[in-house]
Amino acid sequence: MGSAAMVRLAGWLWQSGGVTLFRGRELLGGQSMVDTVLHLILITRHSADFDPLGEQLYPGLSPYTESFHDYVQKRYELAQLVGTDQFIWCVDERCPLRHYESVKPIEWHIKVDVARILGFVSDHQWDAFLKGHADHADGVLSRVYPPGNGYSVLVRFPIRRDELVKRIRYHVHSPDKADIVEEEFFDSDAKKIQDKKDATPSC
Repeated sequence: MGSAAMVRLAGWLWQSGGVTLFRGRELLGGQSMVDTVLHLILITRHSADFDPLGEQLYPGLSPYTESFHDYVQKRYELAQLVGTDQFIWCVDERCPLRHYESVKPIEWHIKVDVARILGFVSDHQWDAFLKGHADHADGVLSRVYPPGNGYSVLVRFPIRRDELVKRIRYHVHSPDKADIVEEEFFDSDAKKIQDKKDATPSC
């Protein structure tokens, strides 16, 4: 952003690698936003055997291949837009988890530098493409942080060890009901915040 830049947003803005993020507050003039926001807290759900620190991601092993016979091909089309097939799907921790993700038993909370974000996927447009209601993946991917909750965040795989915040293991009864079995913290600050929340009386 140059000194002549005038950006008026209902949020913050940060640019890295072609990805533009904005949220939080208004900015005017030539102020750099690099010091304003450097990371996002995201949630990603997976099967019990998924290793976020693994060396290679194999899209063909995704559980969605059982429901969509052409899932690998359609994910490949998305990967062509992204520039790599080595990414995982996440949501902002402030946004509701997707209903179809809720059946997965392991939830990872990660804190990632914005430079590690590859783009944003419209859940509505991806769903339409996946179900055959759209012929191409055009319009599915955005490099700009979208408004609202109807998007997923693509993060470069593998996740780094220092990006792990916590891991929650659930006993899933249904997409609408699950019990926490185990909660493991990797970030001491996150543990302190959670303890404070637990000690706060509910309304």
